[in-house]
Amino acid sequence: MKTILPPALRARQGGAFLLFGNDELRMAEAEAALVEQHLEPSTRDFNYDRLRGGELKSDALLAVLGIPPMIAEWRVIVLRDAQRLAPDARCRKAMLAALDNFPPGLALIMNYTLGPGRPPKFFQELRKRSAAHEFRRLSHNELPDWIARRVHALGKEIEPAAARSLAAAVGNDLGVVTQELDKLVELAGDGAVELAHVEAAGTRIPTIDRWSWFDLVGRRSFAEAIASLPDVIHQAHTGRTESVVGLVSGLAVHFLRLGLVAEGGPGALATVLPRHQRWLVDRIASQARRWRTEEISAALDGLLRVDALVKASSHDDLHFLEEWLLARMARRRAA
Repeated sequence: MKTILPPALRARQGGAFLLFGNDELRMAEAEAALVEQHLEPSTRDFNYDRLRGGELKSDALLAVLGIPPMIAEWRVIVLRDAQRLAPDARCRKAMLAALDNFPPGLALIMNYTLGPGRPPKFFQELRKRSAAHEFRRLSHNELPDWIARRVHALGKEIEPAAARSLAAAVGNDLGVVTQELDKLVELAGDGAVELAHVEAAGTRIPTIDRWSWFDLVGRRSFAEAIASLPDVIHQAHTGRTESVVGLVSGLAVHFLRLGLVAEGGPGALATVLPRHQRWLVDRIASQARRWRTEEISAALDGLLRVDALVKASSHDDLHFLEEWLLARMARRRAA
């Protein structure tokens, strides 16, 4: 399966690349794709080095960076744990000097693990001098689309309901998701991956997932949404727990989509959705017909307030979301 590199990495041939973030799978796949892009298989043994930041001294670093490619266009160095160069002032200085006077014929792929808080100055300097890309962990809202694109890259298709159910059951650890997808693609054979395949693979599917719950709210089935909210939060069938903050964020995206349809029609939503999510247009459009524009605006204002309250609270925050749902129900009855 061919990895599609982000534009900032794909646009460059040779030079320094900086990969950072907390999504180890996508970062490792990008690293492998960059290596493959630059190395010729026949000269790989001569032109490929793997280094670790904690094991390097400045002299050794400069020496290895200065070696030219042998009977090939490119030489590739993969530097893992680049952040471990930072405590050594000489190593840090040597690296930045090398990047400012970069050797021809070299592709340097740096893997940097960022800690919490503000990024250190060394990281910022590396980023200025490199083609950099952050591989952050995908949100739950982004996960079904990633699953669909992953399956498509394998030459298969997956039904939207199957992608959503798998995302809800497994979570956003892409290593685990990938293992499950391998099983499902094999199980599906020549056809598309369906919800029945997810169930047959033994995946513990929740009784109601976050996306089905968003649809309940979008259809104004508020009583059912309130009754099923504990199941969405706790998901006893999967052993996972949803956060209220995550649900509020997902609801906000859902209502922004409703607002797009209400203001500009289904076509306005279709233009901003990724190709694998275009099937959502009809579903969102049918829900948008149940809402007036001012109601959608009020709902989004309410979600902003809930988000602030939840993040400031040290107590059980489920009731903030329940109050928001009750307020929508009350507005509907008043109307």
